[in-house]
Amino acid sequence: MKTTMTRRPRGTSLIEAMMAGSILVLGLLGTLEAIMFAGSQNSFANKMTRASQIAHQARTGLELKGWARAATFSGTCLSGTARALAGGLETLSTTPCVVDLDLFDTGASAVDQVVPGYPPGDGALFRRVVVVMPGTGTSANLLTSYAVVVSWRQGLTRRFVRQMFVLYNPAFNPAHALRVEL
Repeated sequence: MKTTMTRRPRGTSLIEAMMAGSILVLGLLGTLEAIMFAGSQNSFANKMTRASQIAHQARTGLELKGWARAATFSGTCLSGTARALAGGLETLSTTPCVVDLDLFDTGASAVDQVVPGYPPGDGALFRRVVVVMPGTGTSANLLTSYAVVVSWRQGLTRRFVRQMFVLYNPAFNPAHALRVEL
């Protein structure tokens, strides 16, 4: 009696190998895309953090210099397309003054600069402006709102970090007249 052996196919067919290869390639491309996306988000977060630090330094510098120093900005207002660096804040007030802080600090001595020692590398990447919004009504002489706006280009768009604060005019402060010296 003769027995016939049936052969079972061994290995994989060409179609199975191609399917497995294409699934592997799609997985690798997805992983590569995720790594690139994470890298771009990390770069954006680093720039946002640095811009926030720069805005904080400028805001602190203006607060330390006080009302008298900030009042000198009134003669250096920008016009035209340079106002777009204010990131929309130029439309908040009827008479906003947008001041290019980079240009202002460049011409000033180290003592008069708002942020002395501002790194040139940051100046090449970031633009700093101050938006001066005078008070209205009864607060016209008492307080002025300021916004430090730091911007940078990311791709085709301009990104903004804004920090707002108020400075009081000590000449119109009623408590100033009540000062008692010991």
